[in-house]
Amino acid sequence: MTTSEQLHSFAAELDELTQYVQTTFGALSEQHLNWKPDADRWSIAQCFHHIITSNTTYFGTFESVKSGSYSPTLWQRVPFVPTIIGREMVKAIGRVPNQAIKTSTIFEPSKSTIAREIIGGFALHQKRVAEYVRFFAGSDIATESIIIPLSVSPILIAPLSDVLTMTVNHTFRHVLQAEKVMNMVNFGIS
Repeated sequence: MTTSEQLHSFAAELDELTQYVQTTFGALSEQHLNWKPDADRWSIAQCFHHIITSNTTYFGTFESVKSGSYSPTLWQRVPFVPTIIGREMVKAIGRVPNQAIKTSTIFEPSKSTIAREIIGGFALHQKRVAEYVRFFAGSDIATESIIIPLSVSPILIAPLSDVLTMTVNHTFRHVLQAEKVMNMVNFGIS
């Protein structure tokens, strides 16, 4: 499968996932969305807040690549390093978590009550992510060759195609996490 075909597939999957999230979580009360299994684990609302917070950090870079104004740094032009980092990050951030990954403090979700509108906000956010993915899928931009910084650290770099894959996988990963919270036997019981 070519990168373009894979990105088109990702965009369709994001559309389906957004619909699923709206159907599955959209009718939950604010109390249920903010219910936490324990103090150290996230609520459903926090999972969606985290997705929005972390994915949004790439929008500026996506826009500059899209407009043709993106200019990689010298570090981002070092051969092979970005490919290695990108492959390892894609492996680490799979759709189905095989292990918990501690999030960076810049991506921590809100600790206060999150409004029910988080689900609608997530849907709008996902529409924008899917639009970026569709744009890159349909453009002549070589996403495997454009190296961008990872939002967690400008020292970590990866091909745009890998960052798009990580973004999609990351979203699926945290929707699964939200599902697990909702499917707990004691869900919503304080």
